[in-house]
Amino acid sequence: MPPFWEGRRVFMTGATGFIGRYLAEALVRHGAQVSALARPRADTAFLRSLGVRVVPGDVTDPSTILLGDAQMVVHGAAWVGFGLTAKKNKVMWRTNVEGTRNVLLSAADAKVRRFVHVSSVAAVGSTPAGLYAEDRLDPAVRLPYFLSEYERTKWAAQRLVDEADGLKTTSVLPGVVLGLGGGFEPLMRMFLSGRLARVPVGDAPTGVVHVRDVVAGIVAAAEVGDGPYLLVDENLTLWETIELFAKASGRPPPVKTMSWAWLKAVIWPMEAAYHLAGKTPPLSKELYRSAMVPKTYDAARARKELGWTPDALGALAADFEALAEARRPAAAGD
Repeated sequence: MPPFWEGRRVFMTGATGFIGRYLAEALVRHGAQVSALARPRADTAFLRSLGVRVVPGDVTDPSTILLGDAQMVVHGAAWVGFGLTAKKNKVMWRTNVEGTRNVLLSAADAKVRRFVHVSSVAAVGSTPAGLYAEDRLDPAVRLPYFLSEYERTKWAAQRLVDEADGLKTTSVLPGVVLGLGGGFEPLMRMFLSGRLARVPVGDAPTGVVHVRDVVAGIVAAAEVGDGPYLLVDENLTLWETIELFAKASGRPPPVKTMSWAWLKAVIWPMEAAYHLAGKTPPLSKELYRSAMVPKTYDAARARKELGWTPDALGALAADFEALAEARRPAAAGD
């Protein structure tokens, strides 16, 4: 039999995003024929360089979701945002929830054989009772509050997938995703250069995972999974994540720390000022509240059923080596 991905026709959403770029590269490398929905203004040069067929469109516009003869849909398009203005929250809902509904309906109409949903642990939310595992994963049964509008949208989108008729679906729910190209890259660069002078301490642990391990989990779930699957390597506080950076890079962690209570005094007026200007603040009440409650997850099912073996430390070591190499001056005569 030919390998699973060889010649398989895959339609992706979210391929221009952080996880999507890594996933598209992996699928092409495995031999899949990949098409990707991308908004007209999106930078698709990387996808095109891989040989991905770009389909102009948007998940919020069903008429543009042209699946062709796709055998599989991998839906990863989502807007990740915290502390957004009310107007932007509405756009996030249209993208994350209505967009998921549109892609599900398009996949059902096209009689796609398999639908893989790249969700988030945000669909589960906080876990004050301890480790949350896949064997009790049911977004319909969760704590009766949301720490952010992003959580609310991911919960609603996950329910749509779980309740979809006429489709074979599976979902993967990554934790906070580390790696080059993502939201943590600026922090990694600051750490490597020694500019990360202080680190907030006192936050609750949350599940983290490297983007390359997320991609490995998605690929395995698409091949053999019957999810949903939590994709979390370790449950760490921010300080523990910085210590992971130190182990991966061989550099010492910062010495000085600060309290989250001090940050709270800064965040509240900062958010108000940014909202008055119609902008999204770099730190927000939603992020603060999210940091104060545990969000810990057990990915034992993914490890057992998918053979998933994440290694955030090893992947981060490669990331830091790449960053360090980019900072080195060229040798004389090069």
